[in-house]
Amino acid sequence: MNEKIKIIIADDNVFLCKQIQSFLKKYSDIEILGIANTNEKEIEMIEKLKPEIVITDLVRNHEYTGLDIIKSYFGKNNSPKFLVISSDSKTTVIKDGLEIAGYIQKGIGFNEDDIIKELRKIKNSEVKNEK
Repeated sequence: MNEKIKIIIADDNVFLCKQIQSFLKKYSDIEILGIANTNEKEIEMIEKLKPEIVITDLVRNHEYTGLDIIKSYFGKNNSPKFLVISSDSKTTVIKDGLEIAGYIQKGIGFNEDDIIKELRKIKNSEVKNEK
């Protein structure tokens, strides 16, 4: 049997987090370690729970952005991979020279099936957050 994909869902939009959680609970190959609605909670959960993948947003209403958190883990050993779900453009990440494992833009064309496809693709890929 395949190992479960251990994830954390992190976004300041509580409703979106619950939607993603509800959808992903249907899949036996996904293990949701927790939900973080603040930057501090996201960092704490990454450090304590050691997820394989963090589903995160770029734009936040707090001190940090999701991009700041990705940057703080970029290049570290055993860093989680990041699936970004954001209304912001992927070019924001690319222009900073960061490799993210996956990206889904919120809005038209965004659907739940995209999330599971991206998570499985990331799990099976060799994309790493290392320079």
